Amino acid sequence: MTEEQITAARATPRAQEVLKWRKSLSMDKYKDIKKKVNDAGIDIAILCFNMNEAITDDEIEYAFTMAKALGAKAISTTTQVTVSKRVAPFADVQDLGALLQRARFALPVVDADIVTVTYADPLALMRELRAMGAANALRARPTPFDTEAHRHHELMFGILEDAVFERGLQVLKSACSHRGRSAR
Repeated sequence: MTEEQITAARATPRAQEVLKWRKSLSMDKYKDIKKKVNDAGIDIAILCFNMNEAITDDEIEYAFTMAKALGAKAISTTTQVTVSKRVAPFADVQDLGALLQRARFALPVVDADIVTVTYADPLALMRELRAMGAANALRARPTPFDTEAHRHHELMFGILEDAVFERGLQVLKSACSHRGRSAR
């Protein structure tokens, strides 16, 4: 879908009605459902929450919050690859919030941003990744990526004159309190 099509899909009366309903519904309702289901001897393992490209970030967050309120261990969805790439960061944010709670931190707030960094060539990207510790820890390479290998790469794939190599990095930020003090 193009951005215009996504905007149009989000503006339909049905989409607006569903979004309004979701925002008005308390998570306590899902907790009540969880209790009734558990009392009946049923364990909710997976929540099926289908998504299309017009889904908003608030609705994705809603799905994870609903799954947590229902006691589901996972979310299942049928969707496009473009949407699955948008869903993954929410799982990481939810996991970090849960870890902070298990460590006895109170009121965790976690947010994620994607920072895109660019490199002039692949060697610069590899040097940066290695400096961040993103190297193969299982195999210590005695020599770095050398100029001979770089020349071989140029012969095999050619030189891209105006190439820019980009890498998106997810940055998670959190704030919470522990025993009356604030922690960041």
